[in-house]
Amino acid sequence: MNSMPPADAPNTPRPEEDKPSVAYLVSQYPALSHAFIEREVEALREHGVRVETVSVRPFDQDELRTELMRSEAAATTVLLDRDRAKSRWLRSHWQLLRRDPRTYTGVLAQALRTGEPRPKTRLWQVFYFAEAVVLHDLMSHRQLRHVHAHFANNGADVARLTALIGQRLDGPRAGWKWTFTMHGPTEFEAVDRFDLPAKVRSADGVACISDFCRSQLMRMVEPNHWDKLAMIRMSVDTDKFTPPPAVRDHPGDERMRVLYVGRLVPEKGSPVLLDAVADLTRRGVPLQ
Repeated sequence: MNSMPPADAPNTPRPEEDKPSVAYLVSQYPALSHAFIEREVEALREHGVRVETVSVRPFDQDELRTELMRSEAAATTVLLDRDRAKSRWLRSHWQLLRRDPRTYTGVLAQALRTGEPRPKTRLWQVFYFAEAVVLHDLMSHRQLRHVHAHFANNGADVARLTALIGQRLDGPRAGWKWTFTMHGPTEFEAVDRFDLPAKVRSADGVACISDFCRSQLMRMVEPNHWDKLAMIRMSVDTDKFTPPPAVRDHPGDERMRVLYVGRLVPEKGSPVLLDAVADLTRRGVPLQ
């Protein structure tokens, strides 16, 4: 697990500073259900992008089942790290408040105006602001100016506020920006609670995992924001996960084999898959 630099650590350029670089912010990383994020981070690094992973909450040590998960855990910074959180947060907030109190109070005021006009929602925004101050401190010391949130949930709230702090402190030419990946369907069921239209307008780019996902966001915002909605599908590494022909593995057995990998929750579509299997069985299609 990474720690943040000491308070007096200089913002000296790193040798890899000229590479494309991004902080990946996830609510919990690594995690068994976030293997697709591991693959994405790995692929970006193979393409020369410097990726530093940040987890809001501590990861579960019992879930670190693979060597990749263990190496990612060792390289990931946890914002709510039980051992360092108090001193880290006090230092980050004091430094920002001392450096530019107008930015501190201005971004906090912006957070308090964000989302549904309910006391509970606004209180959560205070927590997101608190996390954003710490993340901004971390990114500044590591010469990072781009933060990407992998969901449109509270991680995107933190990323949005982090970029806003950087833009107000350093100006529009300093390169501070934020992006997020839009998954759904949960966010589409509570558009106001997730503040989706405002997030799309504020973000510098949005990765949409499907045509449906992109079309729903297009309905929420003005056409001048549509160009930032990029289609980036969730894919499988076919070099690792291409099954051999069934007849080669099981001569004489022509059954269709159905393999489901994922959490057994409604949003993954498992009930639809079970209905499809039942329908094929009624039609006499041999399957396993």
